[in-house]
Amino acid sequence: MKRKTLFGFFMVLALLWAGCINPAGENPNGSDFVPVDNITGVPAAAYVGSPLPLSGTVSPTDATNQTIAWTVKNAGTTGASINGNTLTVIDEGTVVVTATIANGTAQGTAFTQDFTITISDNTSFVSVASIGGIPTTASTLVPLTLNGIVSPPDATNQTIVWSINDAGTTGATINGNTLTVTAEGTVVVTAAIANGTAQGTAFTRDFTINVLATRPSINLSLENFTFTDTGEGDLTDETSIALSKAGNPTQTINAIDLSGVYWYLGNIQLGTGNSITLNAGNFNVGTYTLSITFSKDGKSWIGRIPFAVTE
Repeated sequence: MKRKTLFGFFMVLALLWAGCINPAGENPNGSDFVPVDNITGVPAAAYVGSPLPLSGTVSPTDATNQTIAWTVKNAGTTGASINGNTLTVIDEGTVVVTATIANGTAQGTAFTQDFTITISDNTSFVSVASIGGIPTTASTLVPLTLNGIVSPPDATNQTIVWSINDAGTTGATINGNTLTVTAEGTVVVTAAIANGTAQGTAFTRDFTINVLATRPSINLSLENFTFTDTGEGDLTDETSIALSKAGNPTQTINAIDLSGVYWYLGNIQLGTGNSITLNAGNFNVGTYTLSITFSKDGKSWIGRIPFAVTE
């Protein structure tokens, strides 16, 4: 009788112990389990007829379980349906979707979170077709502004985000839309427009830019111009400036010991201050005249600097 009692006691103890662990031998809510506390980055808008991939960022980033399953909680007037992680709608309105992570809160307890998505008429959406106007050359240590021209001009979304796809040997970096390179070579940059192709689908294009060594600056002072009595003058003793889109695309010009300096191309002001950098990528092939205006002896002076741009 005593043996049976002891045997029963140990059996009950073993069952209780087994109930406290999972098949892996670890307490799912113990120190090795990290619960989900939030899901962010879920799209808040979609268009009729444009399938929307659903995705979200789970936090904390080290949560034990992070696989999201999507369901429609309230389709409203949208006729919404979900296949995998793709939401499809057939009419305008709002749809509420639920993100579920199995065992996200605890073993056996799912984490769920609802998101409201606004559905708009797709007839007003205009997709991006192309991005043009990107320079094909750059010079070392001369910041290059990347200003793409989005086509068609009435595309719904046109904000370009720039990134480095392949820096090669150039040491290229991008800050906003400014590209800086430190060595010769070839750099590939990527232009991305969020929701440019469709809601939830970005438009992206890669562009290759050849990086060339920067040529020496040209330093100009009063002595480099022949002025008339009216204060107008022409460049006299500097080598003509030729910018090649494929060869040497940039030229920096410094104004020495001049004050109140402005730089013009026709009536267009290109810059102020005692230095300017011309970039062939910003001009069509042809000949131009750069004007420098400055103050001296109480009157305004203007000097004309011819330059040419070639392929």
